[in-house]
Amino acid sequence: MQQREVAVMVILRRTGDDIEFLLVYDDSWGGLTLPMTTRRTWREPELDVVGREPWQDAAARAYLRALGRPIAGDLPCCLERYGVVQLSQSEGAYQSYDFRVYISQEPPGAEALAGTIHAWLTADQVEQVKPVSPTAIHLLGELNAAHRVSVSSVAWIARDGAHGVEYLAQWNRKWRCYFAVGGHRRGSGDDEHEPETDRECLVRELAEELGLTEDEVNVPPEPRQTLEYTAASLSSNEQTRFILAAFEVVLASDEARDKVAQNDQNRWLTREEVRTGVTVDGQPISSTMLRLLDELG
Repeated sequence: MQQREVAVMVILRRTGDDIEFLLVYDDSWGGLTLPMTTRRTWREPELDVVGREPWQDAAARAYLRALGRPIAGDLPCCLERYGVVQLSQSEGAYQSYDFRVYISQEPPGAEALAGTIHAWLTADQVEQVKPVSPTAIHLLGELNAAHRVSVSSVAWIARDGAHGVEYLAQWNRKWRCYFAVGGHRRGSGDDEHEPETDRECLVRELAEELGLTEDEVNVPPEPRQTLEYTAASLSSNEQTRFILAAFEVVLASDEARDKVAQNDQNRWLTREEVRTGVTVDGQPISSTMLRLLDELG
């Protein structure tokens, strides 16, 4: 049985507290499905070899067909690889597939290419709406099983120290390492709290963790950047997709700086400490601090 190599683009957007996935109609896949395309191959006669399209180029083609524009920046690395044997809707026979899955998060309000039959659906809706390709149901089911989602806000607070710029971190007892002040956004998962915005989450965390009121810190209306990445969670030891809203925050008064200094769980880290992942006295620093440093500087 010949294996078919297929690049899959999981294109998602956040609408309120929901994460919606873009599905487009494709006759050959039997209904609405994730944007995907077969990897191109060609024969090089003079070398008697078969050339193969790079996987990322195939995924970028699927993205272009779905949204009508090229993907901005570099395509993320392949998130997952799935091998499966299933019934081909177009050929009426069982086919072996090698799926490589890529993810792109679009801004709220993003739309598919005009004129295409499509739908933005949550993971639960994918199993309820018809017709949806079994391939899409299978792949999103696998992704949901493999990845928890953690939505958080963090404060990136910097100052000029004796050895250059320093960044505020706090000892996290659960993770047993230093990390930027912040926390999980309420209403973004299965908790029963009223939903809060990224900024509301951070203002609450600054009050809870640092004892600072909104008047004592300058928190901008929107995050400087939203980071999205997949890694093993230190608290659950499960593969998790992290969505992290990073705000550049300024301590607005001497009183605020004094409150930070009085808490021995707080620490100002140098660039070198963040890059090495350990303090000068041997205490661990979360690797996410390095992600923030690379993105925010």
